[in-house]
Amino acid sequence: MATKLTQYILSQQFQEAAARGIEKAVAKTRAAGLLPAGDSHIKPTTKPPTVTTIPEPMPSRKGKGAR
Repeated sequence: MATKLTQYILSQQFQEAAARGIEKAVAKTRAAGLLPAGDSHIKPTTKPPTVTTIPEPMPSRKGKGAR
């Protein structure tokens, strides 16, 4: 049995409210001179993605009980 929150999220009322909120957010983003995330007009980058790797820390030569 679905909870009231689940029923609301699945309702047409919620879907319409969410769509209005997204439309407002996109309009504000564009008004600020920015492109919204996922905009189909954004050109894909030609550079390969930057991958940062962090090596594991080296174990200490001291034992756990040494001070």
